Amino acid sequence: MKIFKIRSFLFSAGLVHLILSPVWLLAEDFSYRVNLALFSEDQFFWPEIKAGLKPDLQEGIKIGVLPLLIKDYAESIPCDSCHRLSANGMEFYLENYFKDKLAGRFPKAKIELLAPHLALIENRKMNLMRALDSLVLPWEKWFPDSSEELIYRPKDKMTSLENRKRLDQIGGLLDQNYLLIPQRVHIFVKPILSNAHTGGFIWSFALVFWNVQKAQPEWAVEYSGEAQLMDLDKSLNNHLDKALGSAWDGLPKAFQALKEAEPR
Repeated sequence: MKIFKIRSFLFSAGLVHLILSPVWLLAEDFSYRVNLALFSEDQFFWPEIKAGLKPDLQEGIKIGVLPLLIKDYAESIPCDSCHRLSANGMEFYLENYFKDKLAGRFPKAKIELLAPHLALIENRKMNLMRALDSLVLPWEKWFPDSSEELIYRPKDKMTSLENRKRLDQIGGLLDQNYLLIPQRVHIFVKPILSNAHTGGFIWSFALVFWNVQKAQPEWAVEYSGEAQLMDLDKSLNNHLDKALGSAWDGLPKAFQALKEAEPR
């Protein structure tokens, strides 16, 4: 009984690293879920869905990655060593990750991170962050059931006219053909000690790929990931590439399987 009490004290004091073998340093149990909604078969992102062709890397197409503001951020204890995973650090990381992934997917398109301080925005006297803060998208209607990994809706009828006009204004003023819109970012960091570089990590975000000319979303995605124990200094790229990247790459086959499974 005494031994049990001592071990319980060590765990509750956050000293678990002293009694586990060095193998724990490599332990990562990252799990994730990706839900994707498709709103049209006529896709810039996946042209092969309709035409059966490989992606057309269209030259001259402009895709703007809109900035994000993380409002839901928390640490289980003050984390002195989690600067990279701070709200500001994660905003910088995610925006650039999305930009780089789009640039890799569409090397002939012009991919731009639309930061609020850009001269283009300042000269047009546009308060981009205020416009984004007032943007309300129908996430609960797009994804009513979290168990459905892929949802197909031939047309989005759920986004309000007001928000369509807001996105039309943003896309038009910034001269973009498509907008990648990150929203609903939630981050919870759980270091085992305030000065440790290991612990738990929970995060989620949502993305919309918006066709400015048609005033319609092409697709929307909700992502959530969690690790009970991981190296908090390690890049999150591999996790995102595995989750988001595989969902993007596997979408055409998944969509075909969804259509074939529908009752005729």
